[in-house]
Amino acid sequence: MGAEERLLVERLAIDLSAENAGPRADLFSLVHRLDDSQVKKLLDVARVMGEPIEEVINPSSELLKSAFVSEFRARLQAHHATHTTPLDRLGFENAFMSASRASGLDTAEAPSRTTRFYDVTVAGERFALKTEGSKAMKKDRLHISKLSEAAWIQDMRSARKRHDKTMEFIEEFLGAVDRIFMLRFYRASLTPHYELVEIPVSHFERVRDLAVSDFDSDAPRIRIPGKGADLLEFQLDRSDSKITIGKIDKAQCVVHAEWTLPQIEESI
Repeated sequence: MGAEERLLVERLAIDLSAENAGPRADLFSLVHRLDDSQVKKLLDVARVMGEPIEEVINPSSELLKSAFVSEFRARLQAHHATHTTPLDRLGFENAFMSASRASGLDTAEAPSRTTRFYDVTVAGERFALKTEGSKAMKKDRLHISKLSEAAWIQDMRSARKRHDKTMEFIEEFLGAVDRIFMLRFYRASLTPHYELVEIPVSHFERVRDLAVSDFDSDAPRIRIPGKGADLLEFQLDRSDSKITIGKIDKAQCVVHAEWTLPQIEESI
Protein backbone atom coordinates (compact mmCIF):
# COMPACT_ATOMS: atom_id res chain seq x y z
CA MET A 1 0.00 0.00 0.00
CA GLY A 2 1.07 3.59 -0.51
CA ALA A 3 2.29 6.03 2.08
CA GLU A 4 -0.84 8.13 1.59
CA GLU A 5 -3.11 5.22 2.55
CA ARG A 6 -1.12 4.47 5.70
CA LEU A 7 -1.16 8.16 6.61
CA LEU A 8 -4.93 8.21 6.14
CA VAL A 9 -5.40 5.26 8.48
CA GLU A 10 -3.09 6.75 11.08
CA ARG A 11 -4.93 10.08 10.94
CA LEU A 12 -8.21 8.20 11.30
CA ALA A 13 -6.86 6.41 14.35
CA ILE A 14 -5.69 9.69 15.87
CA ASP A 15 -9.13 11.23 15.34
CA LEU A 16 -10.82 8.19 16.85
CA SER A 17 -8.53 8.24 19.87
CA ALA A 18 -9.12 11.91 20.61
CA GLU A 19 -10.94 11.00 23.77
CA ASN A 20 -7.96 8.76 24.65
CA ALA A 21 -10.13 6.01 26.10
CA GLY A 22 -11.59 2.63 25.26
CA PRO A 23 -11.51 0.98 21.84
CA ARG A 24 -10.70 4.23 20.03
CA ALA A 25 -7.38 4.52 21.86
CA ASP A 26 -6.79 0.79 21.30
CA LEU A 27 -7.19 1.27 17.56
CA PHE A 28 -4.63 4.07 17.56
CA SER A 29 -2.05 1.93 19.34
CA LEU A 30 -2.67 -1.09 17.12
CA VAL A 31 -2.30 0.67 13.76
CA HIS A 32 1.42 1.21 14.28
CA ARG A 33 1.95 -2.55 14.81
CA LEU A 34 0.27 -3.63 11.54
CA ASP A 35 2.06 -4.29 8.27
CA ASP A 36 0.99 -2.59 5.04
CA SER A 37 -1.34 -5.40 3.94
CA GLN A 38 -3.11 -5.39 7.29
CA VAL A 39 -3.48 -1.62 7.28
CA LYS A 40 -4.93 -1.72 3.76
CA LYS A 41 -7.50 -4.31 4.83
CA LEU A 42 -8.35 -2.26 7.91
CA LEU A 43 -8.83 0.75 5.67
CA ASP A 44 -11.11 -1.23 3.33
CA VAL A 45 -13.26 -2.31 6.28
CA ALA A 46 -13.35 1.22 7.71
CA ARG A 47 -14.45 2.64 4.36
CA VAL A 48 -17.35 0.17 4.09
CA MET A 49 -18.41 0.73 7.69
CA GLY A 50 -18.32 4.47 7.10
CA GLU A 51 -20.83 4.26 4.25
CA PRO A 52 -24.46 5.11 5.01
CA ILE A 53 -26.81 2.18 5.52
CA GLU A 54 -30.58 2.08 5.13
CA GLU A 55 -32.10 0.71 8.31
CA VAL A 56 -35.71 0.11 9.35
CA ILE A 57 -36.31 -1.07 12.93
CA ASN A 58 -39.71 -2.21 14.13
CA PRO A 59 -40.51 0.14 17.04
CA SER A 60 -42.56 -2.64 18.66
CA SER A 61 -39.57 -5.01 18.85
CA GLU A 62 -38.72 -5.61 22.49
CA LEU A 63 -35.49 -7.36 21.50
CA LEU A 64 -33.94 -4.87 19.10
CA LYS A 65 -32.88 -2.14 21.48
CA SER A 66 -30.21 0.37 20.41
CA ALA A 67 -27.25 -1.68 21.69
CA PHE A 68 -28.48 -4.80 19.89
CA VAL A 69 -29.02 -2.90 16.65
CA SER A 70 -25.61 -1.19 16.76
CA GLU A 71 -23.75 -4.46 17.28
CA PHE A 72 -25.75 -6.42 14.70
CA ARG A 73 -25.39 -3.65 12.12
CA ALA A 74 -21.61 -3.55 12.67
CA ARG A 75 -21.43 -7.33 12.16
CA LEU A 76 -23.24 -7.06 8.82
CA GLN A 77 -21.02 -4.20 7.69
CA ALA A 78 -17.80 -5.93 8.72
CA HIS A 79 -18.86 -9.11 6.93
CA HIS A 80 -19.63 -7.37 3.67
CA ALA A 81 -16.41 -5.40 3.82
CA THR A 82 -14.61 -8.67 3.05
CA HIS A 83 -17.26 -10.95 1.50
CA THR A 84 -19.57 -10.89 -1.50
CA THR A 85 -21.54 -13.80 -0.07
CA PRO A 86 -24.27 -13.38 2.57
CA LEU A 87 -23.77 -13.98 6.27
CA ASP A 88 -24.25 -17.73 6.78
CA ARG A 89 -26.11 -19.49 9.59
CA LEU A 90 -23.08 -19.76 11.89
CA GLY A 91 -22.25 -16.11 11.28
CA PHE A 92 -25.86 -15.22 12.06
CA GLU A 93 -25.73 -17.17 15.31
CA ASN A 94 -22.53 -15.40 16.35
CA ALA A 95 -23.91 -11.97 15.42
CA PHE A 96 -27.19 -12.64 17.23
CA MET A 97 -25.45 -13.73 20.41
CA SER A 98 -22.99 -10.83 20.31
CA ALA A 99 -25.83 -8.32 19.81
CA SER A 100 -27.83 -9.88 22.63
CA ARG A 101 -24.85 -9.66 24.97
CA ALA A 102 -24.32 -6.03 23.95
CA SER A 103 -27.87 -5.43 25.17
CA GLY A 104 -26.94 -6.84 28.56
CA LEU A 105 -28.87 -10.10 28.10
CA ASP A 106 -27.61 -13.42 29.43
CA THR A 107 -26.73 -15.46 26.36
CA ALA A 108 -25.45 -18.99 25.81
CA GLU A 109 -24.96 -21.38 22.93
CA ALA A 110 -26.89 -24.63 22.85
CA PRO A 111 -25.01 -27.38 24.74
CA SER A 112 -23.60 -28.80 21.49
CA ARG A 113 -23.83 -28.50 17.72
CA THR A 114 -26.00 -31.61 17.73
CA THR A 115 -28.58 -30.15 20.12
CA ARG A 116 -31.97 -30.56 18.48
CA PHE A 117 -34.31 -27.72 17.63
CA TYR A 118 -32.70 -24.64 19.24
CA ASP A 119 -29.37 -22.86 18.78
CA VAL A 120 -28.99 -20.23 21.51
CA THR A 121 -30.52 -19.20 24.81
CA VAL A 122 -31.18 -15.50 25.40
CA ALA A 123 -32.59 -14.24 28.69
CA GLY A 124 -33.81 -17.75 29.49
CA GLU A 125 -35.60 -18.25 26.16
CA ARG A 126 -34.49 -20.84 23.61
CA PHE A 127 -34.11 -19.46 20.09
CA ALA A 128 -34.00 -21.41 16.83
CA LEU A 129 -32.02 -19.38 14.28
CA LYS A 130 -32.47 -19.94 10.55
CA THR A 131 -31.20 -18.29 7.38
CA GLU A 132 -32.58 -18.01 3.86
CA GLY A 133 -30.92 -16.60 0.78
CA SER A 134 -31.48 -18.73 -2.32
CA LYS A 135 -31.95 -17.04 -5.67
CA ALA A 136 -35.41 -18.63 -5.90
CA MET A 137 -36.68 -17.29 -2.56
CA LYS A 138 -39.96 -15.39 -2.51
CA LYS A 139 -40.01 -12.03 -0.77
CA ASP A 140 -43.45 -12.64 0.71
CA ARG A 141 -42.99 -16.34 1.61
CA LEU A 142 -40.36 -17.83 3.93
CA HIS A 143 -38.84 -21.28 3.57
CA ILE A 144 -37.16 -23.41 6.24
CA SER A 145 -35.37 -26.09 4.25
CA LYS A 146 -34.70 -28.20 7.35
CA LEU A 147 -36.66 -27.65 10.51
CA SER A 148 -35.19 -30.89 11.80
CA GLU A 149 -33.70 -34.15 10.67
CA ALA A 150 -36.25 -36.96 10.84
CA ALA A 151 -34.83 -40.37 9.93
CA TRP A 152 -38.08 -41.94 11.14
CA ILE A 153 -39.86 -40.74 8.00
CA GLN A 154 -38.39 -43.67 6.06
CA ASP A 155 -39.98 -46.22 8.41
CA MET A 156 -43.49 -44.79 8.50
CA ARG A 157 -45.47 -46.85 5.96
CA SER A 158 -49.03 -45.81 6.77
CA ALA A 159 -50.94 -42.57 7.20
CA ARG A 160 -51.65 -43.44 10.83
CA LYS A 161 -47.99 -44.00 11.64
CA ARG A 162 -46.91 -40.81 9.86
CA HIS A 163 -49.59 -38.84 11.67
CA ASP A 164 -48.80 -40.23 15.12
CA LYS A 165 -45.04 -39.79 14.74
CA THR A 166 -45.54 -36.23 13.51
CA MET A 167 -47.64 -35.46 16.58
CA GLU A 168 -44.86 -36.80 18.79
CA PHE A 169 -42.33 -34.71 16.90
CA ILE A 170 -44.31 -31.47 17.11
CA GLU A 171 -44.83 -31.84 20.85
CA GLU A 172 -41.09 -32.34 21.32
CA PHE A 173 -40.34 -29.33 19.12
CA LEU A 174 -42.80 -27.05 20.89
CA GLY A 175 -41.38 -28.14 24.23
CA ALA A 176 -37.84 -27.20 23.16
CA VAL A 177 -38.24 -23.90 21.28
CA ASP A 178 -39.55 -20.57 22.54
CA ARG A 179 -38.83 -18.33 19.53
CA ILE A 180 -37.77 -18.72 15.90
CA PHE A 181 -35.83 -16.01 14.05
CA MET A 182 -34.79 -16.03 10.41
CA LEU A 183 -32.21 -13.79 8.74
CA ARG A 184 -33.21 -13.43 5.09
CA PHE A 185 -30.88 -12.16 2.39
CA TYR A 186 -31.50 -10.99 -1.13
CA ARG A 187 -30.06 -8.31 -3.33
CA ALA A 188 -30.82 -6.24 -6.36
CA SER A 189 -27.63 -6.04 -8.42
CA LEU A 190 -24.79 -5.86 -5.86
CA THR A 191 -26.78 -4.20 -3.07
CA PRO A 192 -27.21 -6.57 -0.08
CA HIS A 193 -30.53 -6.49 1.73
CA TYR A 194 -31.32 -8.31 4.98
CA GLU A 195 -34.54 -8.93 6.89
CA LEU A 196 -34.73 -10.21 10.45
CA VAL A 197 -38.08 -11.99 10.73
CA GLU A 198 -39.66 -13.81 13.65
CA ILE A 199 -41.85 -16.79 12.83
CA PRO A 200 -44.31 -17.17 15.71
CA VAL A 201 -43.97 -20.55 17.39
CA SER A 202 -47.76 -20.59 17.57
CA HIS A 203 -47.77 -21.30 13.82
CA PHE A 204 -46.47 -24.78 14.58
CA GLU A 205 -49.18 -25.46 17.11
CA ARG A 206 -51.55 -25.69 14.15
CA VAL A 207 -49.87 -28.95 13.13
CA ARG A 208 -51.71 -30.53 16.05
CA ASP A 209 -54.98 -30.04 14.15
CA LEU A 210 -53.98 -32.20 11.18
CA ALA A 211 -56.01 -35.32 10.51
CA VAL A 212 -54.74 -38.82 9.73
CA SER A 213 -56.02 -38.42 6.16
CA ASP A 214 -53.63 -35.48 5.65
CA PHE A 215 -50.79 -38.04 5.77
CA ASP A 216 -52.08 -40.40 3.07
CA SER A 217 -49.13 -39.57 0.80
CA ASP A 218 -45.70 -41.13 1.42
CA ALA A 219 -44.27 -37.59 1.33
CA PRO A 220 -47.11 -35.30 2.37
CA ARG A 221 -47.06 -31.56 1.72
CA ILE A 222 -49.84 -30.25 3.89
CA ARG A 223 -51.19 -26.72 3.59
CA ILE A 224 -52.20 -25.10 6.87
CA PRO A 225 -54.68 -22.23 6.51
CA GLY A 226 -54.17 -18.87 8.18
CA LYS A 227 -55.80 -15.43 8.25
CA GLY A 228 -56.81 -14.68 4.68
CA ALA A 229 -54.03 -16.84 3.23
CA ASP A 230 -52.31 -20.15 3.85
CA LEU A 231 -50.11 -19.92 6.93
CA LEU A 232 -47.50 -22.44 5.81
CA GLU A 233 -46.91 -25.81 4.18
CA PHE A 234 -45.75 -28.69 6.39
CA GLN A 235 -43.65 -31.25 4.51
CA LEU A 236 -42.26 -34.69 5.33
CA ASP A 237 -39.32 -34.98 2.94
CA ARG A 238 -38.53 -38.65 2.39
CA SER A 239 -35.66 -37.96 -0.01
CA ASP A 240 -33.56 -36.22 2.65
CA SER A 241 -35.26 -37.57 5.80
CA LYS A 242 -36.10 -34.13 7.12
CA ILE A 243 -39.01 -31.90 7.96
CA THR A 244 -39.36 -28.83 5.76
CA ILE A 245 -41.59 -25.84 6.32
CA GLY A 246 -42.44 -24.05 3.10
CA LYS A 247 -44.52 -21.10 1.93
CA ILE A 248 -44.63 -19.37 5.32
CA ASP A 249 -46.68 -16.21 4.91
CA LYS A 250 -44.43 -13.29 5.88
CA ALA A 251 -47.49 -11.12 6.47
CA GLN A 252 -48.38 -13.43 9.38
CA CYS A 253 -44.88 -13.14 10.87
CA VAL A 254 -43.07 -10.24 12.58
CA VAL A 255 -40.41 -8.28 10.68
CA HIS A 256 -38.11 -6.91 13.40
CA ALA A 257 -35.64 -5.10 11.15
CA GLU A 258 -34.37 -4.52 7.63
CA TRP A 259 -30.93 -3.40 6.47
CA THR A 260 -29.82 -2.34 3.00
CA LEU A 261 -26.04 -2.09 2.75
CA PRO A 262 -23.96 -0.16 0.21
CA GLN A 263 -23.15 -1.82 -3.10
CA ILE A 264 -20.30 -4.29 -2.78
CA GLU A 265 -17.54 -5.12 -5.22
CA GLU A 266 -17.47 -8.54 -6.90
CA SER A 267 -13.67 -8.47 -6.70
CA ILE A 268 -13.50 -8.54 -2.88
